[in-house]
Amino acid sequence: MAAIVSSAVDSQVVKQNVAKTDQYPNGDYGVTWLSRNSAGSGPFILRKWEKDEGVVMDANPNHFPLPTQDQANYLQGHPEANSRRLQVEKGDVDIAWNMLPDQVRELEKNKDIRIERYPDNAIEYLGMNVTRPYLSDKRVRMAIRYAIDYDGLSTVFWGARRSKPTRSSRGVRGLRAAHHYKTDIEKAKQLMKEAGVSGFETNLYHIPASPRPMSPRSSRPRWRRSASRSPSTRWSVPAHAALTRAQKTDLFLGGWGPDYNDPHTNATPFAPHDQTACLPERL
Repeated sequence: MAAIVSSAVDSQVVKQNVAKTDQYPNGDYGVTWLSRNSAGSGPFILRKWEKDEGVVMDANPNHFPLPTQDQANYLQGHPEANSRRLQVEKGDVDIAWNMLPDQVRELEKNKDIRIERYPDNAIEYLGMNVTRPYLSDKRVRMAIRYAIDYDGLSTVFWGARRSKPTRSSRGVRGLRAAHHYKTDIEKAKQLMKEAGVSGFETNLYHIPASPRPMSPRSSRPRWRRSASRSPSTRWSVPAHAALTRAQKTDLFLGGWGPDYNDPHTNATPFAPHDQTACLPERL
């Protein structure tokens, strides 16, 4: 119940909108109706929601304490960070995610906008499909880890990241302080030689939203020097999720945020398959 995915809803409203569907022949618990409507009890009431466009919410007059603003707008459907920045500056939206360093610096110049920085326990990671040729060899996967430009990723994440050796985030039990991997091209070459691999080409998949498109750029030259090449391929969020879950990708960039601060919430999704190499922890 402490997970952020949990929320209290009006049971009477939900029960009035239960439907029988192909997926839920005995009743969908109101899920279909809730996908486009709201029955919550939070500080805001859903007024409008358009898929891939955004959400408009009005203050809930029955909520205690009362919201400090009458309306809140959340923008979706703008994969480019600069577009999101302009929407914030014009006052068209109240919330925009994943600003890049250039956009943050521009926003800092605006006296009407306040930039808040605080720790976060989300992670960005590189997933490896161990059923693929070459990637099935642990030495090749280790070589890729050593060929990652960890320092270069600081530019992508505007310095707000920490590399870590485990899937647990800071503040969660199970995090070890030592860093297992750092950029070492000679070590990567040695591992590739031990694996008997002189070079190979693979594909790296990611969604188009920032900062994913920028993440591979810093490491790509080093991967080439270590005898591997990984062209970057962009996919929409639904297509990317379907490909990775079906294990039809070679490499993919993913992100994960724990639902609650306990090792279990990170161990559960990652433990079933040895296909992840944790990259920067976003702060």
